[in-house]
Amino acid sequence: MPITVETLPWDSCAPDARAFWAAAVDAGSVDLSCGAQWTELSANVLDRRDTLAVAIARDAEGVVAVLPFYRDRRVINRIPVRTIELAGNMVSYHQEAIGSAWVELFNHCVGELWQDWDVVIGANLLTDGVAHTAFTTVQHHDKLFRQERAGDTSPYIELSGEWTSYLAGKPGPFRSLVKRRDRRLSELGVATTRWYRDEAAVAELLSAMLAIEDRSWKVDSGMNIKASGDEARYYAALLPWLARAGRLAANVEMLDDNPLAYSLCYLQNRRYAQLKTSFDNEYRQVGIGMVALKNSVVDAYSHGCTEYDFLGDSMRHKLEWATHQRAHVACFLFGGSLRGRALGLAKAWFGR
Repeated sequence: MPITVETLPWDSCAPDARAFWAAAVDAGSVDLSCGAQWTELSANVLDRRDTLAVAIARDAEGVVAVLPFYRDRRVINRIPVRTIELAGNMVSYHQEAIGSAWVELFNHCVGELWQDWDVVIGANLLTDGVAHTAFTTVQHHDKLFRQERAGDTSPYIELSGEWTSYLAGKPGPFRSLVKRRDRRLSELGVATTRWYRDEAAVAELLSAMLAIEDRSWKVDSGMNIKASGDEARYYAALLPWLARAGRLAANVEMLDDNPLAYSLCYLQNRRYAQLKTSFDNEYRQVGIGMVALKNSVVDAYSHGCTEYDFLGDSMRHKLEWATHQRAHVACFLFGGSLRGRALGLAKAWFGR
């Protein structure tokens, strides 16, 4: 069935397109971080809202695909270029196509709708996903050079049965370590876990997170939340929205009412996804970070979740728990402009 395509500014996005997009998120085919509300929140924090737009494909029965994107300028290999970027490039996990006609919509945008661009970029695409397929099979071959770069490999736990059965299936040293961490912490004082799910508790949660980050290993690496003004504003905006949407699941491990570690997660379709975690470095030897993670995983089991997703890239502490991993890729299309072709040729010849 033939489709029609239109592009609209972000604030003029048609209601039927927003409803279609929301339904894809609710069904779990699109990650919550790639939904319209999270995308808008990220754009506001990063001051990109004015550049956001949405391409919409319809057939005779209604909307069949939605493609949010924004325009930017970058310097790649010392060449200033005009980019068109998938909206999920700002902040998202497992970026994927929205709708069954997304490949056709992407082809239409690249070949006809999008003008005045040098490079099209899709970051953090699932390697086995439709969006990746669109980049690798896009038409107009005479105009384009392609390049791919390996992205994150995200570990996750496939949850089934009970927490006790999961733990029983892990190696003996791991089981002993999990139990020992709880015991050692309780020997130091009154150990409690505080849970945060409602908007009224968000200010307390954010305060605890910042306090823990200020005492974590991330400070020396410049990776703590306060090191970036954008990141601090991002979480200040994100946490209330997650709570209002009923998606927030965060725990803070306390010792004598002092916050020592946290695990910040969101819930989507029986999937429990960890956005961020940290711990007070003074309590590294106690294993406070593992205590926070263990309690988070136990909570996922108690909510009947089928997956605990660590998001981000592979790290040793994640692999100790994970049962599977997801691979991601960044894709680049270098267009028919002088700069696009020059950069594409350079990438093709020199591979970087």
